[in-house]
Amino acid sequence: MKAPPGRLVLLGHPVAHSLSPRFQNAALRAAGISINYEALDVPPADLPRTLDGLRSIAGAGNVTVPHKRAVAAQCDELTALARRADAVNTFWCEDGRLIGDNTDVGGFQAAVIELLAGSKTSRPRTIAVLGAGGAGA
Repeated sequence: MKAPPGRLVLLGHPVAHSLSPRFQNAALRAAGISINYEALDVPPADLPRTLDGLRSIAGAGNVTVPHKRAVAAQCDELTALARRADAVNTFWCEDGRLIGDNTDVGGFQAAVIELLAGSKTSRPRTIAVLGAGGAGA
């Protein structure tokens, strides 16, 4: 079993409004995991230094606007989905290397499949996505 991350964070700017720490910490406590998930407000100019610090302590976490593309560029390795999206929303360290993933893509795909699963027609459909939010940043 792998050791827990040295720090578990949400990287963004601003992030004080985020509810992620509240629900992530509740989930961690419910699972009996004793680590704290914290929102870390990182101005863009401070992102490389912050990532270096997290890499040095095997940190992990999530990424929100405006850092998704910048974190992707700083990772040592990207999953296929992160490469395809050119954006990272989840990261962790392995052997001192920063690994980035994008769960937005799979989450969106699963929602669309679920939404269309009850369809009784096989004719092509047109779907519009208005606004990309954090997934497109």
